Amino acid sequence: MNPKKRFLLVSIVPQSASNEQVFQEIQELKYLVDSYHGKVCEILLQHREVYDKGQYIGAGKITEAAEIVKEQKIDVVVLNAAVLPGHLHDIKSLLHPANPLIEVWDRVDLILEIFSLHAKTAESRLQIELAGMRHMGPRIYGMGMVLSRQAGGIGGRGIGETNTERMKRHWRDQMKKTELKLKKLSEDREKQLQRREKNGVH
Repeated sequence: MNPKKRFLLVSIVPQSASNEQVFQEIQELKYLVDSYHGKVCEILLQHREVYDKGQYIGAGKITEAAEIVKEQKIDVVVLNAAVLPGHLHDIKSLLHPANPLIEVWDRVDLILEIFSLHAKTAESRLQIELAGMRHMGPRIYGMGMVLSRQAGGIGGRGIGETNTERMKRHWRDQMKKTELKLKKLSEDREKQLQRREKNGVH
């Protein structure tokens, strides 16, 4: 049996939030990790009204998170929100020295991973795959900005845009292929049901 992945949960807590609200949100996130068969090793809270536009949780908390990742041998950091792709990418890059294999997910990623883990049929697996691709759509556009920013300057912008176009094209192609597979499975299942009904099998 594979060892459980070790999780660090990160949540931004507005000053207006009550202790009960904070507890409930964290409990919900912990239940999700339990559903994934993971182990919550640490919870990191940041009290602020809005996320940091630069690094989502700010440089100080990133440093604190990196220390926890290293000391607790964390496999996955989960941010308790739907997070912009650039922020996820930046946080992963900043945590990379603490653990080169670190994964950084937002709440939607975690839910999709749970669905994928528990998908039993070929059809349900394709449905999860398609949902994951739809979730990735906005992130591909966001990654273009990240790539452009990394390339630097006006001269480097074309590199990011070219990579983004490739990613978007690949994403659209994969979406179409998965949709066709799902449609065929659905049609095959419908035909099978019709045959069973025709033959009086229930």
